[in-house]
Amino acid sequence: MAGFFYDIKNSKRHFTGVTGDRPSLSFLPFLMDNVAISDCCNGLILCWCVGAIGYRYVVYHQATRKLLVLPPSICSVGEARLGFDPIVSSHFHVFEYVEEDDCVIVEIYSSEIVAWIYKESE
Repeated sequence: MAGFFYDIKNSKRHFTGVTGDRPSLSFLPFLMDNVAISDCCNGLILCWCVGAIGYRYVVYHQATRKLLVLPPSICSVGEARLGFDPIVSSHFHVFEYVEEDDCVIVEIYSSEIVAWIYKESE
């Protein structure tokens, strides 16, 4: 599958495939109405899902078909991005930016340490 995700103002994320294939999200243990694709990077797909356990980010590795439900982030705003370079490391990072008052908060999930790191601007 080859293609890209894009946003339309006030709309859900859309996918345009180069080969005509569309990604199937049937692997997710969530109702499809409660899933938003946040980002994709080098074969990983980042989703923001709502289920019985609340909001959670989920990372799916297309090649290995492994699914990882991340622990809850502190803010969980659903606006995160994914960083993954398999040439450099087998680990990925999820970046969530939150603006509060005069401060920008960045939460970073590291698959290496399996935890969220909280950073605040000065």
